[in-house]
Amino acid sequence: MSGVYFIMLTLAFSQMFYAYTFQVAWLGAEDGIVGVPRASILGVDTGRPWAFHLYLVALAALAMLVLWRIVRSPFGHVLRGIHENEARMEALGYPVNRYKLLAFVIAGMLAGIAGSLYSQFSGSITPDAFFWTTSGEALLMVIIGGTGTLGGAVLGAATFILLQSFVSTYTERWMLILGVTFITFVLFAPGGIVGALKGRIGLRA
Repeated sequence: MSGVYFIMLTLAFSQMFYAYTFQVAWLGAEDGIVGVPRASILGVDTGRPWAFHLYLVALAALAMLVLWRIVRSPFGHVLRGIHENEARMEALGYPVNRYKLLAFVIAGMLAGIAGSLYSQFSGSITPDAFFWTTSGEALLMVIIGGTGTLGGAVLGAATFILLQSFVSTYTERWMLILGVTFITFVLFAPGGIVGALKGRIGLRA
């Protein structure tokens, strides 16, 4: 599966897991898992707010460094080639499916780490984490920031969270405003924040 069919399939699996976790008792059913402890790293208790924040920043920086290295490695160049022209890369002899599977595994591993950190941050995890809107929010973050760039993902996530926190304090219809913001980016800045910044820099140059 590929393209929109792959997206719909993954969303369908997400809904299946959501329905499953909502019913089974060993995962807490609709209440989820509560009392998730925070890790102790090298004798440092991350239960303290400042320690946990440093822990998050360190892991985020490490993840960015690893991704930056992957993108600039021969493996990353092959992935970019597959993104640009999958048929041509396959004609050149690259095992495209294996590369795509490995990229999917890496993305899943990072998402799992993020989920673990979120559960430690909030102290609990509920079936809502499997709901399809969670995946939708991740896509919104990437599109707003700029697809195909590491910095775009970070900017998009920061923009989404800040906009969500700011707008929701003034109105209960904050999702409508987020939707309008998303449509605006798609119509007028398809490259996201990073693409818009590059365009302005190019004009000035």
